Amino acid sequence: MDALEAACLQFFPEAPLLEARPVGGGHIHRSWRVGVRGEGSFLLQRINTAVFRNPEALMQNIARIAKHLQKIGYEGGILTLRKTPDGRLLARDGEAGVWRLFPFFEDTFLLEPPVDERTAWQAARAFGAFTRALQT
Repeated sequence: MDALEAACLQFFPEAPLLEARPVGGGHIHRSWRVGVRGEGSFLLQRINTAVFRNPEALMQNIARIAKHLQKIGYEGGILTLRKTPDGRLLARDGEAGVWRLFPFFEDTFLLEPPVDERTAWQAARAFGAFTRALQT
């Protein structure tokens, strides 16, 4: 069993992994879109622990942000954390990998530079709405 499958099984011990496809360029973390029988599609990421030396603190911060956005009724996508059955936010594999899992946002895509002016404006607008939501 490879590390990706071992990590996925920690989140879904009873459901087999159906597919795993790499997502994006992997600038910080390595990411896969995984399909799990009876559960749907998820974004599984191996956290770059050279960049994020305290992955537990990283995940606690994401959990606080998600809770705040849900509380204020934020209309954009919210990274809802998927926990393991025993309540952990992270899974660890036998190769010192640290993994996290989010629901996969359908109909999304990764923009690779260069982008046109209109797309850059839309991205800036979305980021502005996100940062305003964090201030409320």
